[in-house]
Amino acid sequence: MAKRNLIIAASVLIILAAVSQLITQQNNKTTDDKVGNYIFSSALISSFDEVIIEDMKEHVHLNKNGDQWTVAEREGFTANNNDLVKIVDELTNYKVAALVTKDKKRLDYFKVKYKTESGSNENTTGTQLILKGSGKEVFKMIAGKQRDSKPANPESPPHPDGTYVRIGEAETVYLIKENLNLETNPDEWIDKSIFKVGKDEVKSIRYELTNDRFELKREEKGKKLELVGLGKDEKTSDYEQSSLLTDLEDYKIDEIIKKSSQPEKELALKSVITVATFDDETLEFQLLAKEEIDPLEKDESKKKKSTYFIKVPSPTNPSETSRWKNIHQLGQKWLFKLDEWQAKRWTKTKKDFTTSDKKK
Repeated sequence: MAKRNLIIAASVLIILAAVSQLITQQNNKTTDDKVGNYIFSSALISSFDEVIIEDMKEHVHLNKNGDQWTVAEREGFTANNNDLVKIVDELTNYKVAALVTKDKKRLDYFKVKYKTESGSNENTTGTQLILKGSGKEVFKMIAGKQRDSKPANPESPPHPDGTYVRIGEAETVYLIKENLNLETNPDEWIDKSIFKVGKDEVKSIRYELTNDRFELKREEKGKKLELVGLGKDEKTSDYEQSSLLTDLEDYKIDEIIKKSSQPEKELALKSVITVATFDDETLEFQLLAKEEIDPLEKDESKKKKSTYFIKVPSPTNPSETSRWKNIHQLGQKWLFKLDEWQAKRWTKTKKDFTTSDKKK
């Protein structure tokens, strides 16, 4: 009996050892691969102050300056924080769906080679993202080839349905089910909202044109902006004054142009606009135009081409606490290019803002 019990006990120990080894192997496997985990840990969000995104053609370098990010390739121009928040949100919410391969020979096919690796080129390298904190690398990955889904209808073309990624230096390819796109063009990273003024904050807007000067004003928030000096049977256009407030609420530009590359002597002054707020802050900006003749255009009405810019001159007495401090600093180095439809808003005359109040 004692011998039988000894055999049973030995067998139990062997089984327990096997189970323990299996559990250990499974735990190690979970630790080794990233399947089921998020691409980037939310615990690391505050650990980086530098972002590098690059492929074989372009690159962008973002640096944190206080609470704001800037674009190094555009000489420290303000970056759109929302774009960076979007990427971080994706990385912390997208999970690794599957381990595709650990065969390093397959890195080329999935386009997940780093630029510095042997044999890397436009066809083998995807878009790499590097996050740094105090000069040290915190995170590194590549978004490579996108997986194409096969639609049920054989006549329909395949469409992107997931992204192959490589995380860190490990020569391992993973799949995430989302389409991850990392922008490398610096111009797409600049903050194109050069100023924002709440609709209720605007107290007055003054126009100074070549042959016309006028002002829209109100004494209290929430009331309509009214033209100063209206005639007996005239009133302010509801549409035009409302459109002004809507534009100023989030004023976006088309692109930025260095002053040094666009001499102001080539530009014609079209208008000077002064916006005053109820907290006694004022912002002045000028609308400039580069006017050229297209010799190849046969239609006389289209021969004259105009490119429009906004210039923000520095104030006489700059304030460190002014809401316009950032735009005044940027305005020292940059002109802001506008689409033509935007420019027309700032060349309107008093007549454009006036309607008849006569009863029909």
